[in-house]
Amino acid sequence: MDYPLLMDCSSLTGIIGHAAIQKPFHDTEFLNEDYLELSNIFSGKSIPDIADMINRLIRKMASRFYGNNMDILNYLCYETNYLAVRIYTANQHEQLRRVFV
Repeated sequence: MDYPLLMDCSSLTGIIGHAAIQKPFHDTEFLNEDYLELSNIFSGKSIPDIADMINRLIRKMASRFYGNNMDILNYLCYETNYLAVRIYTANQHEQLRRVFV
């Protein structure tokens, strides 16, 4: 499928970061302890592990609002592998601040 108008990657990573550490979405700023918690979550995980985690988080959140609408789920999960590589690499180099903004 072609998704020419994909959600801005930084918006989606922010949502993923909030969901991963169960941070309320109205708390828009990530704090030092948030980055530490995110690092602990992603440490020791492979890129496929992180991609699976992202898919689960997206599906859980999307199902609350859109049920099992496969078009929406496919749209939101389209760049999962790319995001997993970014998160994995950033975590390896202690640069999660550049991903979760």
